[in-house]
Amino acid sequence: MQISGQMIVATLALMLSVFVAFTQFRDRRQSKFNLEKAYVDSLLAWHKEVVACLCDLRENSIDEDRRNEKRRLLSALIEQGRFFFPNVDQGDGYGDTKPLAYRGYRHLTLDFLVAAFNLSQLPTNPAFSQSMEALQRHFTSMVFAVVRPSERLERLHAMTDRLSVSKESYEAFLSHEDAEILRHIWGNS
Repeated sequence: MQISGQMIVATLALMLSVFVAFTQFRDRRQSKFNLEKAYVDSLLAWHKEVVACLCDLRENSIDEDRRNEKRRLLSALIEQGRFFFPNVDQGDGYGDTKPLAYRGYRHLTLDFLVAAFNLSQLPTNPAFSQSMEALQRHFTSMVFAVVRPSERLERLHAMTDRLSVSKESYEAFLSHEDAEILRHIWGNS
């Protein structure tokens, strides 16, 4: 059987097509990851600023001027948060007459921050610190649900095969010979 020039060209064209398809698939996957990473990086930077503000507001020793400054910052961060967590349209027309960013129902993530803003007016409330901490934890949990760090780590591990995805906890570490270095922090667990 004699191989013709057309057969060689067709085979090379097929091989080139497969190579290009593979390269585009890989590049598309990388581009998708980079877009997601940029979004998550922005979200986590905002989250960090919000948590720092909430921690400052939990201090009942700060003076009124500083508290008001932190409350203004939290208000601005809530407004910025509307770009990450837009209002929810439940199809009932709620807020239709309001400006675009305020139509519908405020996202629960931002409701935790609005509650903290309102609560920060009353730092003498006996449940103030515990309530602020609870609001911060719920806020962080909502951001955590968006970021999905475990899934991201697994995906990153699959893409790079370099990242170790440990599932170890303090309780598992207790059997290690160096467990004493942490026991004083957590008590007798």
